Amino acid sequence: MEALVALGVASNVVQFVDFTAKLITRTTRIYRSTPKSKGAGKDRSGDLEIITQAFEHYNRDLADSLSLHQESQDSKLAKADKDILRICTDCTKLTAKLLSALNSLKSSKPTAWGSFVLALKTIWSESEIEDLRQTLDSYRQQLSLCLLVAVRHEIYQFQRGQAVLTTTANETRQAVESFFRDLKAEGTWELSVMRAMQQDYEDQAQNTFIRKSPAEGMQDKLVEGDRKRFDLGLLNWLRFAELDTRYEKISEAYQRTYEWIFHDPPNNEWSNFSKWLTDRSEPLYWVTGKPAAGKSTLMKFIYADPRTTQKLQSWAGKKLITCAFYFWNSGTYMQMSQEGMARTLLHSALQQKPDLWNILFPHHMEQFIAYTDPWQRPITWSEIMRALRLLVNGAGTNYRLFFFIDGLDEFDGNHGQLIELIQELVSPNVKSCVSSRPWNVFQDSFRQRPSLQLEDLTYGDIKLYVEQRFSSNPGYHERHRETPVETDKLVESITRKAAGVFLWVTLVTDSLLEGLSDGERLKDLRSRLDALPADLETLFWKILTRLSVSQLRHTSQIFQILRATSRPLGLLLLSYADEDDSDYVRQSIKTPATMDQKLARADILRRRLNACCKGLLESKPLPGVPTIDTEVGYLHRTVKDFVERPEIWPKFLEMTESSFNPCARLCNAHTLMLPGQRT
Repeated sequence: MEALVALGVASNVVQFVDFTAKLITRTTRIYRSTPKSKGAGKDRSGDLEIITQAFEHYNRDLADSLSLHQESQDSKLAKADKDILRICTDCTKLTAKLLSALNSLKSSKPTAWGSFVLALKTIWSESEIEDLRQTLDSYRQQLSLCLLVAVRHEIYQFQRGQAVLTTTANETRQAVESFFRDLKAEGTWELSVMRAMQQDYEDQAQNTFIRKSPAEGMQDKLVEGDRKRFDLGLLNWLRFAELDTRYEKISEAYQRTYEWIFHDPPNNEWSNFSKWLTDRSEPLYWVTGKPAAGKSTLMKFIYADPRTTQKLQSWAGKKLITCAFYFWNSGTYMQMSQEGMARTLLHSALQQKPDLWNILFPHHMEQFIAYTDPWQRPITWSEIMRALRLLVNGAGTNYRLFFFIDGLDEFDGNHGQLIELIQELVSPNVKSCVSSRPWNVFQDSFRQRPSLQLEDLTYGDIKLYVEQRFSSNPGYHERHRETPVETDKLVESITRKAAGVFLWVTLVTDSLLEGLSDGERLKDLRSRLDALPADLETLFWKILTRLSVSQLRHTSQIFQILRATSRPLGLLLLSYADEDDSDYVRQSIKTPATMDQKLARADILRRRLNACCKGLLESKPLPGVPTIDTEVGYLHRTVKDFVERPEIWPKFLEMTESSFNPCARLCNAHTLMLPGQRT
């Protein structure tokens, strides 16, 4: 017998199951005979006589299918063949039972029922009707698996029959489509078979981790272009819009800073990072430090430095895959969620080793070959986590993994659950370097691991940063020529007062450079330094309160607009939201701005942000992103935390008039950004 016994047997069973399932799920009224008021040519699908004739037709077809193959020897039949014949036998029995029920309904007193199920309830018990539903559902699941076998057989037969060594995915799909047309099965069965493909791989994976995928043999026959389309489709399915944004926004390490991370620590001041990179016994390293100490910058420096890869390669001894994710509490949901982290790690792994599809998403290759684009349905959380666990569990045979995960404290959720997920990644073949603030939940989980406390180690880096920033200022050189010792002491004082907080020294250096440029006396510079608070949040408030009343009002409006939206705003969009001319929207709709005018608006807003927000907001250009779309965001998470604190936020609200409505401003801005307005 052919695969799936014979197409006719399968077709008869499929059509019977489809018809019966639809009948018991429909809410169409059922009549003992079609009401005369319906007239000729009207729908008679609710007529008991018509339904009876349909079941009699299916009963004959099923019986004929069985008689046609009753001579077959069971020993020669494949399992799918036997399953189809068994289901066919069961369906004939079910058909006889339904015909008996229909005959009883014809002789009953009622002449109409609200649905077929309500009609059955007059002669069957509730349990009998539920048994019918479950039986049909069971048949559908079994048929899906049988059809899966047939689809695979069809693909193998088609590809083996080709004169050339390779075929296009489109040619293979046409063969599968022809099979379903011959089967007379509707599109829902194709979806059922696609689900059966996925379930087949998942069931097998429970028994053995890596098994040979049926898709492996299929994909070997594909032309190169189809394989590239599959790889790109899988990556785009995992990708989300902000996947690379956070990494690009993190500041680069200042020249010659953080070099100590690759050196042996004097007096064991920190756990030797270089040694850990090559060590086979300890899988996790924890970078911790107080807010704004430069943890993300250090993590980016480590990730990008070739010395990291060189040392890891000696540990891996084979294919090394390095993946990084940077949590960002000021970003979108995906940038502060477990889903965003997992998808980023999977995306990065597949970019570096595309053949991992066979472990992580094997069913998608078969779906891609047999049908069409399998990426139309969004990926689910269960699929993401299953793939991530498979990636981690599969490490060691052909590859090893290194994960950088920055900013665990910026995760917007239960940190205990995040730590559980991080611990799942721990294995002899997977190294992870994570960073966070020294919160208790992280201390309890990571204190026994190799680690470093960043603010205790950056005195030299901060001093180097201050010296290099000052060295580019002519006023500093003049001051240093006159009083070199005292000027050097000023640098030392700044470095000590920074206490390891890079953001603090960045803001303070900006203030002192103003004084140096203005030729302030050394005494004035010391007074300026002494007047600046050592506490970061107090420094934020002092910077803002030095603004004029009108500047403060404008700063408050910007902060309120940013807080009123769940997504980062580009320069042009924020410039529209910042517009206080009530007639501007109406005028702009009549006369849309040119691109040159839009660029001018974006540049003007950047200037205004620098003047009013004094560096607490930034708009850092990113590669490939147009100026007008450059996102505006907080300089650091500590700024956002400070602005939104319960005791601080009301002060900002008091700076603006009660009539100011950030949501209305955003509505106007988005109106101006509609496609018809954007040229």
